Amino acid sequence: MALSHILALLDRQVSAILAEGFQLRSFDTAYVPLINDPDITHAQLDEGRKYAKTLQTCVLHLTLHDIDTLEEQLGPDRYPQVHGAVMQVLTAGARQHGGHLRTLSDDGLSVLFDRSGCFQKATDTAILLHSLCRCLLARHLPGLPLVAGIGIDHGAVVASRCHPRPASGDGGGEGLHSLIWLGSPVRRAARLRSEEHTSELQSQFRISYAVFCLKKK
Repeated sequence: MALSHILALLDRQVSAILAEGFQLRSFDTAYVPLINDPDITHAQLDEGRKYAKTLQTCVLHLTLHDIDTLEEQLGPDRYPQVHGAVMQVLTAGARQHGGHLRTLSDDGLSVLFDRSGCFQKATDTAILLHSLCRCLLARHLPGLPLVAGIGIDHGAVVASRCHPRPASGDGGGEGLHSLIWLGSPVRRAARLRSEEHTSELQSQFRISYAVFCLKKK
């Protein structure tokens, strides 16, 4: 498709989404939506509508610091093996207390929880991940420059889809059908994780002041 046609198509799509009559509705839910949730729709431009879901919950974000240094030290052959072992441990720990793994990248992961008991589940998950880093992983990977920072925040998280409905016959890729998680708790949890760098494999976690106050009540 010519660039001029792409620009014209994008112009029409943006105009349709921002139109006054476009209906964007988010339904409240107590559970972390599944990726294939049929009630969360793409922007349906012809019908002028889009549906999402909103969940009041805790978000936990774990970041692996110094990942570039680790890759340089291990090399392209050894790094995927070590990284796979680390993520095997962290993803299992993330799910142990009812966490739902929703984003996974080379340098970290994000975990959401169902609304009921989310404060306790998030805190228990952070403590477990911290212990796994300090004990199990440190024992197997002594001396590696790997530090895990963990942050937790609470608030409204919106599960949405960021693409228009895929065109007919468009293979599209799995990314077109994945959910995107919107809201300040997602961003704050990522910022709260520790930025401290050391030469010892360890972890530190921080809980936002809002979560701490709510959990005490």
